[in-house]
Amino acid sequence: MTPEAALRIAATEGRFQDEGLRIRKDGSQFWADVVITALRDPQGSLVGFSKITRDVTERKRAEEEMRKLHSLVENSEDFIGVASLEGEVLFVNAAGQSAVGLSESDQVRRTKMLDYVAEEDRERFKRDVLPAVFRDGRWKGETLFRNFNTGASIPM
Repeated sequence: MTPEAALRIAATEGRFQDEGLRIRKDGSQFWADVVITALRDPQGSLVGFSKITRDVTERKRAEEEMRKLHSLVENSEDFIGVASLEGEVLFVNAAGQSAVGLSESDQVRRTKMLDYVAEEDRERFKRDVLPAVFRDGRWKGETLFRNFNTGASIPM
């Protein structure tokens, strides 16, 4: 969009906002959020414009990284899940849902973390796995999950 068109919109609507690539004085490019506001005197006559340009390059990079991570998680053939510290299941990717016999995200939101663990492995999970996760922030090993439809144990 041309600068003239942006000023026309700001004059008509009071404000113009755009996000896009801009060029610095040194010739390098950066992502910018630009807001142009029409300034008016007490009688309502246009007297000028204010322009604020914010460098949003880091935010755009972070958004791109999040898109990549989202794609990786969604397209992974591994079970990937997220639960709150209270054990509320917040997310299970499509492969994980399929592995445990769930077909909808609504079903996932009605589950707790321990619902996924097979009955025969639940006590060990509570005794060994959960304390390690809370203490160290991670745990690596094998456990048995269960299929919600058949009840069959699934080695994970």
